[in-house]
Amino acid sequence: MLLLANQSHALHTSYMTGLSNDLSGYYSVLTNTPSLEAKKEARALLVALRDLKRPSTSVAQDYDRFFLAVLHLGNYAFTDPVLTGAGAAMSQQFLAHAFTNILQLSDRTNALNRFVVTRHAASRQIDQAFGLLLINIANAGDTSKTNLQASLFRGRRIFSKLVLAEKLVVRGEARQGFAPSVLYVDSILAYTNRVGGGRITIKESDGYEDVNTVESQVGTYSYTRTGLNTATLILTELGGGRVTTHKVTFRNATTGTYTSLFEQGAVRRRGVGRFTFTAALPPG
Repeated sequence: MLLLANQSHALHTSYMTGLSNDLSGYYSVLTNTPSLEAKKEARALLVALRDLKRPSTSVAQDYDRFFLAVLHLGNYAFTDPVLTGAGAAMSQQFLAHAFTNILQLSDRTNALNRFVVTRHAASRQIDQAFGLLLINIANAGDTSKTNLQASLFRGRRIFSKLVLAEKLVVRGEARQGFAPSVLYVDSILAYTNRVGGGRITIKESDGYEDVNTVESQVGTYSYTRTGLNTATLILTELGGGRVTTHKVTFRNATTGTYTSLFEQGAVRRRGVGRFTFTAALPPG
């Protein structure tokens, strides 16, 4: 039993380690009780303790250990006041952790840009986990065996969905694309084309300056991210009535290609080129 208790410290959460140690003590009580029923319960508890001794690296794995331990305890988990009380306290700990995890994953999912492929799937898993969690919270006061069993299985589904959501969020965070969502003041896009090149500098929230091989111009701009690596930059020159639409494609965070459409009255001219991008830091 001392070996089982020591190995339980490889569990991820301290409250699971505490449960394992408490049940180890209760096992000693049962083995010293002369009744045959106590001996039978002690054998079931020993199997459960072997479940709890298995190391884990996450709360979800801890819940799997807890889930298996309850299954191996059978009816004792729902009829022995000591085990029922310990199980109820443990369930509350898992509920609290699941709630915190849902909040954290929701924040990380919302931080993903809308073009990330896994964003919607992660959000769906989080929403489903939260719905199951609300059911368990609503039924927390019902100590009937049927409800406790149902809550136990729902808990496993909650953590399975959160594990999947975590994987989807991590995948999304690694594949956010290269196109910036906004252009901050002092961001620079230096471009080259077949007739020369230039340098577009963001001067204020809606203003730009374009210094090129032919002339210098200022005006207002609009920038819209259209994909993971694509965006549209529209430059409207002040006083000249010229509008240039650049459709840019980022190959990485600092370089890419573009196509442009220059319009002034009836004059329309298209072009292609390359650019390098220097991102400015957000204000504040």
